[in-house]
Amino acid sequence: MFGRRTIKTAISVMASLFIANLLGLEPAVFAAVAAALSIQPTNKRSMRYAVEQVQANVAGALIGVIIAVFFGVHLYTVALAIIIVITLTNLFKWKDSIPLSIVTVIFIMEAPTEDFLYFSWNRFMITFVGVAVSGVINTVLLPPKYVTHLRRLYEQALKLLITYYSKWQADGVFHLKEMNALKDLINRTHQFEQWMREQSKSEVHPKGYYKGLYIESSKNDILSDFLLITEHYGRISWGEGEAKEKSRQQIKGLYEYVLAVMAHTNLPKEFQIDLQWWKETYHRSVDPRTEQSFSEIISALGRMEKRLRRYNRYVGKEGNLSLINEENRWFAWRWRW
Repeated sequence: MFGRRTIKTAISVMASLFIANLLGLEPAVFAAVAAALSIQPTNKRSMRYAVEQVQANVAGALIGVIIAVFFGVHLYTVALAIIIVITLTNLFKWKDSIPLSIVTVIFIMEAPTEDFLYFSWNRFMITFVGVAVSGVINTVLLPPKYVTHLRRLYEQALKLLITYYSKWQADGVFHLKEMNALKDLINRTHQFEQWMREQSKSEVHPKGYYKGLYIESSKNDILSDFLLITEHYGRISWGEGEAKEKSRQQIKGLYEYVLAVMAHTNLPKEFQIDLQWWKETYHRSVDPRTEQSFSEIISALGRMEKRLRRYNRYVGKEGNLSLINEENRWFAWRWRW
C-alpha cells in the first residue's frame, strides 16, 4: 500500500515540474529536488519547514550573489559562500534547511557570468517554486491521521503481548524474542505519537479530544513499563512458596491491565497493584544481586499505577471512549492507507 507521504511527494514533484516549465524556469528539475526535500510528516512541521526553507533560500541566494559579484566565481569563493551559509543557518536555527541553502548557493554561483543576475534570480525562483508547492500540497492534500496508524500498531502489540505472556505461562520464562519485538514496536509507536501531538496542535478538535490523545499516547508508556517489570522479574530468584505465587499473581494482574489498555477497554475491577507488598519484599530480600531489579520494578509499578488510574477515569466517563473510537472508524473508512 502507498503511504500518504509517498503520494504527496510524487504529486509535489509533478506539480513543481509543471509550474517551473509553465513559468519558463530552467532547469525545472531543481524545483522537483526542492519539492522532494520539503515534504514533512505533519502540517505544522510542513509550514515551519517551508518558511525556514524560503528564508534559508533567500540567505543562500544573497550570499551567492554578493560573493560572486565582488570576488568572482572560483573554487575558494564557492567554499567561502558555503561556509557563510552554514554559519548563518546554524545561527538562526534553520538546521533542516542547510542542504537546500547549499544547493541554492551552488546553483547560483555556477550561473554564466555574462548575465549573472538574471540566471541567479531564475535559479532562486526554481528553488522557491519547489518549496512553495510542497508546502501547499503537504498542508492541504491528504493531511496525516496518526491516530489510525497508532491503533494499528496497538493491534500488533496486542497480538505480540498475548504470545509473550502465553509462553511465560507455559514454561515460566519471558522470552527475549517477543520482548525485543515489542520493544521495536514501542519505538515505532513513539515516533507516531510525537507526530500525532505535533499534528494536533495545528488543528481544531472537539472538547475532550486532546485528553483522548494523551490517553492514546500513554499506552506506549504502560507497555514499556510492563516489559521493564517482566524483564527484571525474570532476574529474581523466587524459589518456591508464598512469595513466588504472590509475585505470579501480581504479574498476571498487570498483564490483564495492560491487555485491557491495549484493547482500549475498561480495566478489570477485581485487581489492584499491591505496591506495598513489592516494597516489603524488597526490604526482606538479602540477595544484593536483586536489589537493582526490585528498584526498577517498584519504580515502574509506581508509574503504571498513576497512568492506569488516569486511563480508567477517562474511559469510565460516558462519551469519552466513543470519541476516539468513532474518529478512528471514520479515519479507517476514509483513508485505509
